[in-house]
Amino acid sequence: LFRSNKTLRKRNAPHLFDLAGIQVLANNLFKFSSKQTLDIIQELYMTHQAVTYPRTESTHLPSDYPAECLQTFDKLAAAKHNTAICEFAEEAKARVKDVGKHIFDSSKVSDHFAIIPTGVIPNLENDQNAKKIYHLIVRRFKEAFLPPQEYNETERFTFIGEHAFRSVGEEIITVGWKVIQDKDQHGCNPADHIHQDFHVEAFRGQQETSSSSE
Repeated sequence: LFRSNKTLRKRNAPHLFDLAGIQVLANNLFKFSSKQTLDIIQELYMTHQAVTYPRTESTHLPSDYPAECLQTFDKLAAAKHNTAICEFAEEAKARVKDVGKHIFDSSKVSDHFAIIPTGVIPNLENDQNAKKIYHLIVRRFKEAFLPPQEYNETERFTFIGEHAFRSVGEEIITVGWKVIQDKDQHGCNPADHIHQDFHVEAFRGQQETSSSSE
């Protein structure tokens, strides 16, 4: 006997980077120290003028910044020589007017707003570390504007004697912003994801509750 429940859920796109956020991700992905990541972003900001000011605690942009973002997406989309930069820029641009306070909220901006690309495309072929950080900033900028991922979450309880086993699975309905991550993870297919089963203690009368078996 088993019982299952299906619920439609959404995963919203991540916020834009503040300094701490990109330092954590760069450490997880590339083992860069916090100082190393800051130094790279400083160089991208000061030397290449490719990203905005790095020392920020905000993950939002000013409320009057949509026009700037539209221009930036145009410049990213024009970089046809580099798929990592231009891909999905047009799709993200199309949603600039839809994202609202998830991105544009002056009340959540203090001295400096989130770290985003400026639209200047730097030549980083001789600096692979800087290239990695720049691509992270560009990727997050596009992800933040793309729609939520939608999926069906199925929770299933299987009853064996006095014990129950629970498993949770996900069926992707709309890939949404995760389309960029899926493309970056070579060989990864945005298929169903099944979480590990784990045992829970069944209680008296549970068998009657599970009579709606499939």
